[in-house]
Amino acid sequence: MENEVLSCDLFILYPKTIRRGFSMSDNPINPYAAYTAHEPLDIPQTDGIFQQGKWLIVHKQAVLPNRCVKSNEPTSDRLRRKLMWHPPLIYLLIFLHIFIYVIVALIVRKTAAFEIPLAKRYKTARIKWAVTAWSIFLVSLGLFILGLATADRGGALSVISLVQFPFGILIPALIGIYGCRVVYAKKIDDQYAWIGGTCDEFRKSFPEWKSI
Repeated sequence: MENEVLSCDLFILYPKTIRRGFSMSDNPINPYAAYTAHEPLDIPQTDGIFQQGKWLIVHKQAVLPNRCVKSNEPTSDRLRRKLMWHPPLIYLLIFLHIFIYVIVALIVRKTAAFEIPLAKRYKTARIKWAVTAWSIFLVSLGLFILGLATADRGGALSVISLVQFPFGILIPALIGIYGCRVVYAKKIDDQYAWIGGTCDEFRKSFPEWKSI
């Protein structure tokens, strides 16, 4: 009987709380979640997406719409990409030592992960470029090994096999940058990523970025 009286009193004092299952949380997304003093900002759907010239500025929690970033055509296909960026001056460390650059870059880099909407024809083209790049590299690597194996014999074939290897690395790298890459980051801070590689029609569907 006392429990019933107590329940009635609580319902009168806190009707909304009782209906929500005795939760004191004011979280509109999950009313049953425990309260935290520093909950992350929730950016629903396409909120938090802006454009600035040739750059698409996207909040790290924003969701890109179901439109291809390359053609603006409707698509439900997506490609998960983790973008990385560090201040350009860090590249100067390469002249000091490549390993020093790698270590510092890994420490100071900023990242952002997005599900990039991409039409099937662009995904197919990306796979073809990737296969081409790997094929060139593997053939070049095979010739380089052959050149090492026949170096003691001399001859033009051995020399060509060795000399071609730097190109066998450079050409696939360029294919990877310009053929396989979908989007890239110009800048990433604690909240937003400045993304390049999207088409004009896609970018212009979003409001202009206004610096705070």
